[in-house]
Amino acid sequence: MATGTDRPGICPNPHRITIKLVYEANTRQVLGAQAWGEKNVSARINAIAVAIRAGMTVEALGQVDFVYSSSSCSIWDPVQIVCGQAQ
Repeated sequence: MATGTDRPGICPNPHRITIKLVYEANTRQVLGAQAWGEKNVSARINAIAVAIRAGMTVEALGQVDFVYSSSSCSIWDPVQIVCGQAQ
């Protein structure tokens, strides 16, 4: 489980997002997730749903490039943070 924000701390009102990732211990395949937060949670669940459908591993999901703009989003997306902690 990991918590991140949907935008950098320099922006006003960053929203916290917490994600719990479920994966198979031996194959590391992503099986599911739970996420909660103030805003912008659905985009993270959508990304994880695609990873599940594609049979991705935790490592593969953690390497996905998410949109980044220094003025509007954090360098590390909460999905990448939770995958990093799972490794």
